Amino acid sequence: MAFTYRPLNTARHEIRLLHLLPAKDFNEPLRCELDLTTLQDAPPYEALSYTWGQPLITQPIELDSQPFNITVNLESALRHLRKPSDKRRLWVDAICINQDDTAERSHQVTLMKAIYSHCLADLAWLGPNPSEMMEAEHDDYQRAQLETRLKDLHAGMDLMVKIKDRDINTLAGMKENMERQGRPDGGWMLDYEQEQALVTLFRLTPLWQRIWVTQELSCAPHVVLVAGDRTLDWSVLFDFLGDTPYADAFHVVGGHGPVNRMASRQIFRHAEHIQHQRSIMRDTATKGSVSKLIDVLARFRHARSSDPRDKVYGLLGLVTEEHGVTVSYAKTAHEVYVDVTKSIIDSAGNLDIICQNPWQGHYEYRQPKMPGLPTWVPDFSCTLTLYEYQEGPERLENILFAQRGIFAASTKPCQVPCRVRDGKRLLVRGIILDEVGPVLQKTYHMLPEDKEKEESADPEAHHVSKRPERWMKLYYGTTPLDDRSQVYAPTGEPLFQAYCRSLSLDCKAYPIVRLSAEDVQADAETFAGIVRKSMAGQNLVKRTGGGREWISEDLEGCFGLQCWSMASRAWRHFCFSLSKTGLMIMLPRGAKDGDVLAIVEGGKVPFLLRPSMGGDGVVEYEYLDAVYVHGFMDGEAERLVGEGKLEMQELSII
Repeated sequence: MAFTYRPLNTARHEIRLLHLLPAKDFNEPLRCELDLTTLQDAPPYEALSYTWGQPLITQPIELDSQPFNITVNLESALRHLRKPSDKRRLWVDAICINQDDTAERSHQVTLMKAIYSHCLADLAWLGPNPSEMMEAEHDDYQRAQLETRLKDLHAGMDLMVKIKDRDINTLAGMKENMERQGRPDGGWMLDYEQEQALVTLFRLTPLWQRIWVTQELSCAPHVVLVAGDRTLDWSVLFDFLGDTPYADAFHVVGGHGPVNRMASRQIFRHAEHIQHQRSIMRDTATKGSVSKLIDVLARFRHARSSDPRDKVYGLLGLVTEEHGVTVSYAKTAHEVYVDVTKSIIDSAGNLDIICQNPWQGHYEYRQPKMPGLPTWVPDFSCTLTLYEYQEGPERLENILFAQRGIFAASTKPCQVPCRVRDGKRLLVRGIILDEVGPVLQKTYHMLPEDKEKEESADPEAHHVSKRPERWMKLYYGTTPLDDRSQVYAPTGEPLFQAYCRSLSLDCKAYPIVRLSAEDVQADAETFAGIVRKSMAGQNLVKRTGGGREWISEDLEGCFGLQCWSMASRAWRHFCFSLSKTGLMIMLPRGAKDGDVLAIVEGGKVPFLLRPSMGGDGVVEYEYLDAVYVHGFMDGEAERLVGEGKLEMQELSII
């Protein structure tokens, strides 16, 4: 006879609790019982956080004397958590919620924050997780890594306790490592095995990637990490990271910074985000702080879920502001993402979520967007990991996202509540500035496969696409460099100075701030000297490597620029171009001739739009990306509308 759930009384906020029955033999079959209770009257219980694994890989257990199937990962966790002589009362989502009842799932999700907030402790199960070994069946290297994972988890737990307790022998060994690295000036250096143990514990374990776990660990009053028969109290990690001078003194092999600087990119990054959210949740309860929807979604955008709707639903319990997003698994992922975007726009009164979207990656490495999703709606299912200063395919953030307070292309808020037609068309008020003119450095904007063909045919194409002094030569020749009488009309400044400011988005870093008048003058003079040398071939340097010689261009002089940190960052993501009427623009990859430059109410940076003809003969626009337009980053377009030189109109973004 198959197991049948008793319905829950949603009006009374009923939940189910699992009684894990004892067994003296580890290998005895798992036997469990379910009890119904209300949140208000629930007896003391522990909650479980774990990684589901493949749902098709199941193991049988006995539930209320009836057969019931659970995933192999959950079976492993329950078997290790089972006591020899006493029942253990748990809340486990896969068993305590009828996963086949959509209405019940929707209701229970709304109670998740309360369920984890009221538990005695959240048991965060790190492994062993048998599904990982099954999935790695044909990968010998991965299987070898997984076979040592439990040992590394235990080693990491032991090491964290010793570091937190300032164990003399452990620190003495790390001090010797530091001295061998030629760093006798203080601090401690982890060896390779110690580093790998912590990496396994806090980064490689799949638990940190699960969306629901972020909410569970953030809300629970007490968290215990569990690996096999070993445990580590969360307070050990909290005490270590909270002692900033002590934590800053730890280094890793090959690292150039303190362990907690590297943690944001490697070891403790996920745990730090959870601890930060735990602090926020505490402050919302005691100090009345607000936890915003956009901040929570962005903080945990690296986390994964099998259901794309859970990228939102799995985090709503961490949001304290009024957002109006209701949990309903009857809605599609498209509908959920549209609802969330509308909510964020209405709450903020601006379009930061669109034009400074942290889920939109660098064009060349961008994760394909969910098919059919409106172009103005972020794909919250994106799982590319954000490392603020890391290059390569895992770099996620849009270069302008950190500049919300830097620019004010539009000084007006957008209309709220925002207007959405047919569930996909966003109606906004905006100003069409111009169209993108011919993009001369073609390879910069090509897809990788097309770029490889072009560069094979013309080796110089790559250099032209990546060299800002060659961008100038493509569009202006050498005229702006030598003829200071030439003026950039929108700002009235010398053309070469405007070009220099455009290359760095008129900013310097870090922190990102606008260039001062003194910065602008100094950089124009420095850059002029660099460009002259480059055009004369004086920057060419012969280098060797990989068994061959090549010619590179030495740009060491650029380090003297005030804007160098910002400019070098911008050149990796943007390319200089001109609009059809000569506006200086920095374009992201993917831009094409004829794309539209627009200033939209509520948008702090200009929009890059692609026009298309709608079914009713009205022009509609796809949103592509944010764009820099020199001379139009500080409300100038709206002033020109007031003077009758530009026109405000309604735009439909699809």
